[in-house]
Amino acid sequence: MPLRIVITGAGIISAAGVGWKETSGALKSGLSNIGPLRFLDTIHKEIPCAEVPYSDEELISIYTSRRKSVCQDECYPTFSEIIGNPETVVPRSSLLGMIAADEAVTMAGIRGFSARVAFLNGTTVGGMDITERNFSEYLNESSKDEYLKYHCDGVSTRIIADSLGIDIDYLDVVSTACSAAANAIAMGAELIRLGRADIVVAGGAECITKYHFNGFNSLMILDKKPCRPFDADREGLNLGEGAGYIVLESEEFAAMRGAHPIAELSGWGNTCDAYHQTATSEDGKGAFLSMSRALEVAGLNPSDIDYINAHGTGTPNNDLTEGVAIQRLFGKNIPPVSSTKGLTGHPTSAAAGVEAVISLIALNEGFIPANLRFENKSPELNFIPVVECVEGVKLNHILSNSFGFGGNDSTLIFSSLKAAGGNGSVEDECGKRIYINGAAIVGVERGEDGDFYVKEPDYKGVISPIAARRLSKVIKRTYFTAVTAMKESGVTMPDAVITGTGLGCTDDTIKFLKGMIENGESFLSPSLFITSTPNTIGSSIAMMLKCHGFNNTHVNDAMAFEGALLESFMLLQKNAYNSVLLNSADETPKPLRDLLKKSGCFFDDPISEGSCSFVLSHNPERAAVILDDVLMFALPKECDDEGRE
Repeated sequence: MPLRIVITGAGIISAAGVGWKETSGALKSGLSNIGPLRFLDTIHKEIPCAEVPYSDEELISIYTSRRKSVCQDECYPTFSEIIGNPETVVPRSSLLGMIAADEAVTMAGIRGFSARVAFLNGTTVGGMDITERNFSEYLNESSKDEYLKYHCDGVSTRIIADSLGIDIDYLDVVSTACSAAANAIAMGAELIRLGRADIVVAGGAECITKYHFNGFNSLMILDKKPCRPFDADREGLNLGEGAGYIVLESEEFAAMRGAHPIAELSGWGNTCDAYHQTATSEDGKGAFLSMSRALEVAGLNPSDIDYINAHGTGTPNNDLTEGVAIQRLFGKNIPPVSSTKGLTGHPTSAAAGVEAVISLIALNEGFIPANLRFENKSPELNFIPVVECVEGVKLNHILSNSFGFGGNDSTLIFSSLKAAGGNGSVEDECGKRIYINGAAIVGVERGEDGDFYVKEPDYKGVISPIAARRLSKVIKRTYFTAVTAMKESGVTMPDAVITGTGLGCTDDTIKFLKGMIENGESFLSPSLFITSTPNTIGSSIAMMLKCHGFNNTHVNDAMAFEGALLESFMLLQKNAYNSVLLNSADETPKPLRDLLKKSGCFFDDPISEGSCSFVLSHNPERAAVILDDVLMFALPKECDDEGRE
């Protein structure tokens, strides 16, 4: 029987409230805080959002008060110790994450306990709020260049990890847009399942920034009124913010330390729709496959699910395709369905973490949250979501969906500890050797300034001239190395595409930021916003290959490739997959190079860029290298203090 993974702690903050108790009350009352923006400095104040109703200063106060009430400062660093300088700024995402992760760790009671602990965070904007406030000054001579390091997702994540007062043995950051936290949780489960960690704190944190607020607005998918998921007259989503984390450990380890589990993480699944960067396919293939995989891992049938916590953003495209996928999987016996985004808004990369905790609250307190503001049945769907909170129900298994840009579809299943059936019918034997069958790199050459620049290959025969002109440089390079490595390996379609990138399509990010400032948040390019998300590289490759398999992107700064390599190894180690396409890519256009040099992030190290790909499999016939193992490690804190990002 596979290892049973239990949940011993959960923490949450969103527009619905701070902590489990406040969130539960909001879910049962249906009172929503969606409304005009208060704290984000934008010209679009009229567009409703679901802000956490506290300023950054108030969030610091909430965290500090919690720290004092829990253990009288004995088990926490001070706030100034966490950030290194009491006068500096902290990303709002980090502040939200600190509060939610603290609640989860406190509930689990893991402080002061000797264990191998991993911290996995799902985020996309990271410290973008600090970047956008200082971007104009970054481009000129400025004393604020030191703040540039907070842009990195790894830095904002390490601030959360450092705040917890526990030793972290492995830290990683996942960025797959709106499914990021789900993929962080799923990887955490695999770390425990394969004996690589005793305890995992996993989830996500995301604040609303001008950058992605204007990005979603440029896509014209923000509703001018409070959102209405699954309603026939739905017009779009309301952006939200927040954080949600859960603490995972094996049932045996939890029992050994005397912990009291609140639920089981029984299933998880991830696939790629491989259809479009922002739209989902008409038949909802990716969503159907992710739900099916999660049920398979859990050893459950569709009829075992008591409630579906839908992704349900309120956009016409998402709700239709998710509904179609639900109908395809569950047939005529669809369980109660609701989206809680009418309460929390859409917290993007933190959504799956927030909704994981909401699912746990519903599971433990026996109620089904309402799908707020639903009035009109969609003619294409044969079900109506739950319109009023239903209390006093017994829930054994809850399925929670999260779907992100690039067709990244993820599903988690949470089960009662006393639930009948399930507990994982899929048991993957370990032991097969893992080989590197193919590898390719787009190399670099040293420029006159001492830095390294890409020596562009001949793309003919791999990428059509039309596609070559359309694709950004980093995607074009990585697709070239991916196809070249696959050709060398003999693999025509990988089972998984996993990518490591520190900053993703940086050139497009800089262009969108410049446009946002120069055009006063108007007339912005939606294509630049779409391609600026870090998982664009991996999702673009999957779409061009038509690969519907596992897809994930790791963004832990200079250690992004290591995280991607570890996950690739684990997928093959448990024999759930036969081949993995592993990519690593970054680009450093001149504006970024200049900023990095001014900020001192790289000291005297030359700055470089490039792409490389590897094909890993169990096939010994074209083996170039045997990969025996991948060791886990966390970046030593002293490296952070020196500023090496």
